[in-house]
Amino acid sequence: NPILDKLAPNYKAYVLQRLPTSVPLTVTANLISDESYWKRCCESRWAVCDVSTYNNSWKRMFFERHLENIIEFFIPDSTDTKTVLDVVPLCRNYVKRLKVSQLLPPIKESPKFDEDDRSDCASDTGSEGPSMDHFDFRILLDKLPNLEELSVVYGVKGCGMNF
Repeated sequence: NPILDKLAPNYKAYVLQRLPTSVPLTVTANLISDESYWKRCCESRWAVCDVSTYNNSWKRMFFERHLENIIEFFIPDSTDTKTVLDVVPLCRNYVKRLKVSQLLPPIKESPKFDEDDRSDCASDTGSEGPSMDHFDFRILLDKLPNLEELSVVYGVKGCGMNF
């Protein structure tokens, strides 16, 4: 940020120490490069922060985990793909690896039947099913120029008996 860069180092540090981590990413993503700010962002959001697995970059850690989280909680036919695509311009330069640990399936609503309308075949209900089974990575991958590694688990974490 040109204004921030013009400040004397002690004033710059003062401003960055007091900058709340709640400032929208649309403001901070491409303006704040200070690692101590991104460290505060990471530590305020996640209990475990092993920055060594992110080449010691707190900013990279923040944006990789932020994008992973958005993908992991994406529900096909419920979550708008715009939710994912809106964050891409903010994180595209910092994401080198994505470790997606779950992909949620679409929410299936049970059709309501009258006792006389019961059918033993799902195709008889007129339900066409979801437009996609899981998050479609094709909408994202070409927009992440620095992506070097992608790991995906096609499953749901901690679903227990509610699956």
